[in-house]
Amino acid sequence: MRSLASKLFGADHSFRQSVAASLGIVKKKCAGQSLGQAFGYFMQHYPGVKYPGDKGSRLESKLGREYIRLYLQRWFQ
Repeated sequence: MRSLASKLFGADHSFRQSVAASLGIVKKKCAGQSLGQAFGYFMQHYPGVKYPGDKGSRLESKLGREYIRLYLQRWFQ
């Protein structure tokens, strides 16, 4: 997970912290839902919306999607 984060965020710690906070919001909003539903919610509401341009593109990449899914697996099945 750490190597994924390093590849995805590089030295941009504020972006990494912002994504972590956004995932915390998804945890609350999607309580009781499946991993797929929580992942879908994040992908619909964050890349390109809260995170436009390069940041959104990084989250929508294969690496970004893998990171988001693994992060959400802490709370969802």
